[in-house]
Amino acid sequence: MHCFDILLANKLPGELPAVVVAFGDDAFLRKETVATALALAQVDHDAPRSFDGEESPWIDVHDELATLSLFEPDARRIAIVGNADRLIKDSRPQLEKWCTAPAANSLLILQVTSLPSSTKLFKLVDKQGWCVACSLPTGGGRSKTPNASEIKKWISTWAKSRHSLHLTGTQATLVLDAVGADCGLLHQELAKLALYAEQGKLSDAQIRANVGSWRTRTM
Repeated sequence: MHCFDILLANKLPGELPAVVVAFGDDAFLRKETVATALALAQVDHDAPRSFDGEESPWIDVHDELATLSLFEPDARRIAIVGNADRLIKDSRPQLEKWCTAPAANSLLILQVTSLPSSTKLFKLVDKQGWCVACSLPTGGGRSKTPNASEIKKWISTWAKSRHSLHLTGTQATLVLDAVGADCGLLHQELAKLALYAEQGKLSDAQIRANVGSWRTRTM
């Protein structure tokens, strides 16, 4: 599954499973995918507990997922582990065991930069839960070149859903050409453009004048 399947459609492919891994080299997409998935599943903002995978041992994460709440025994226990690459490296057997038989009414979310599909953990998560690729889509196959068409589609959709901006296809191209294929930076530039919009619309000249100027000055 690719993160755009959730972010562009703004809906989940099904009920949230017990284990979700958001993997890929784009930290912004990893964060937004997790946040959007929880929001679409109507999870209360304060329900998840966050852990730093660089510092938190598996036992702490396990206890959070496996221990029933004294006051809300039926509440779903949710743990989000950011920077989970170190946790996976140190506790892979425990994680594999957990993915085989997770505790009832629990949700483990791991955010990692890499999780090869050849690993046992990937295969277990893919079978029992969701593995969500959080990198820019490419042309397919072994290509590493970002798919400009898909990114422009994301720009238009994100501008409308998150910033109330209605961009034409040409304007999405202008933004991409000026900023580059970086979703975090694109998000920031769209937020800036929203300040200049009237009823969600901008002229091409306004976009040229207000997007990417930081990049020009830096160069």
